Amino acid sequence: MSTIFRSMVGAAMLVAASTATAMAQDYTWTLYDFAFDGIRDLASDTVTSPDGGGATGSLVLTRVGTAFQLKSYNFTTTAGPFFGGTGQAATYDSSQLNAIGTDNPTAFDTFLLMYDITGNSTFTLTWDNSALIDEMNAGIGAIGDIVGLPPEASVEYVDGSDVQRENGTVCSEVQREFNCVGPGYLQLQSISQVTTPEPASMAILGAGLFGLIASRRRKAA
Repeated sequence: MSTIFRSMVGAAMLVAASTATAMAQDYTWTLYDFAFDGIRDLASDTVTSPDGGGATGSLVLTRVGTAFQLKSYNFTTTAGPFFGGTGQAATYDSSQLNAIGTDNPTAFDTFLLMYDITGNSTFTLTWDNSALIDEMNAGIGAIGDIVGLPPEASVEYVDGSDVQRENGTVCSEVQREFNCVGPGYLQLQSISQVTTPEPASMAILGAGLFGLIASRRRKAA
């Protein structure tokens, strides 16, 4: 009888563990209309004209309770046409080797420091923390909303040297005709529900498995 009882307790624990999960939400943001200013040589403090290069991609922020964390990112930067397409171009992908890096690997913050997949370039994407939080707190109704990026705040460091380029200044459509480039935007594309096991649930799961294994061994003996 005791063996049957222990098996029933173990089974109940397994059911409890499978249902005791924390609901989380993933927020996918995409980067668009991003353009770089001219390439700056820090050694000589000189800046070229805008090269026309840009950046596109996405980052995913996840929310559990009231906390936000960075989950993943995938960006590419392109070389502009003003130098014959010979400028910087790189891929930043958190799923690739040598590409993991943020100001804080787990905490949601106001900027994301990425290493490209070759490990030779870095790209710091800067955003308005409160603006993104406000949009995410708004829920499904915020899908499609945009948050402007601060001008000249996002920077790509080219090939680990003293050369860098920043996202553009705020400019009108008329100014853009004269190679004035904008700083870019983040747009909320989707919100998805995910479930993550809570630590306590994992402990219950382990206890349930242990109880089932122990009861089976005693029965076999």
